[in-house]
Amino acid sequence: MTDIKVVFESVVRCLNEKRWDDLPKFIHPKFTLNGGEHTPESYATELKTAGDSEIAPEIVTVDGQSRRLGATILVNWKPCQPVMGLEPPTGKTIQFMDHLLVWFTDAADGGDDATKISKIVTLSDRDAIHRQLLQSSAGSGPSSPDPEATSTLADIDNIRKQGGGGGGSEVDTALTTTTLGSTEEPPNAIANGRDLEELYRAYIDCINKRTMETDLPKFCHPRVFHNDQALSLDRYRHLMQDAIDAIPDISFGLHTLITDKEAQRVAARLEFTGTPIKAIQGVEPNGRPVHFAEHVTYQLRDGKIHRVWSIVDWVSYRQQLLGNYTTP
Repeated sequence: MTDIKVVFESVVRCLNEKRWDDLPKFIHPKFTLNGGEHTPESYATELKTAGDSEIAPEIVTVDGQSRRLGATILVNWKPCQPVMGLEPPTGKTIQFMDHLLVWFTDAADGGDDATKISKIVTLSDRDAIHRQLLQSSAGSGPSSPDPEATSTLADIDNIRKQGGGGGGSEVDTALTTTTLGSTEEPPNAIANGRDLEELYRAYIDCINKRTMETDLPKFCHPRVFHNDQALSLDRYRHLMQDAIDAIPDISFGLHTLITDKEAQRVAARLEFTGTPIKAIQGVEPNGRPVHFAEHVTYQLRDGKIHRVWSIVDWVSYRQQLLGNYTTP
């Protein structure tokens, strides 16, 4: 059985090297991308018309048993057509993070002897894209670096230094060696994927039951790295509490969960529902309910959450309340 991570990395190489004709070797003849049906050929056409891009996988969470993986990737993109209502910047590269959840067929399901991608769900940091496009269109002179984009790149550099990427087996070894001091499995590691799933479901349950103040220490270290920031557990709790204060009936729905026992990682898609009563993300409530998503990856250390990489679809949130927010 072909390793699903190898298949994913093969697709990334095909995209970066513009080997469009090789995509059918690794992608099912009929697959879904964010709910839309595609063929490898239509996917290639869509990518080519969007502009030139290069993809760098940073963190890969693999669940071989369920034939799924989660990937955090850095995209360097030179768009060639309007994006979010803005003209593409001439010669400028847009850098942003994208979180992917990827499903794979079993060999027999693929119609031949190959394991292939059958479904992809993505969530891009569209706010980062929009900021960089606005900055580029603001003036003709050289633009200063986007602060949040710079923070993202700094965090990526930290990931590499800590061995937290997913580019190959040597990176996973580096992660274990750097953060745990040994290439052996840590004594307090979660024993299997099922236990990882149970721990994560209990973590989400404590958020939904509003017992974070007492229960969060069961699941998290006293200091949690969230994207580019090192946060005390109390500050980390307030990331969720701020959303609860603005949307008191918010529900954290677990849509997709991928566990990786070897890497001690969890990748998830959360879907939020509720009706805001206070302003959040600069948007005042108007009585409308909202439904938006987050793609998030967690690195565990000694059985507790140590690092979090998150993208929340605030663009969709604002669009639902304002009704006129431009999206890609």
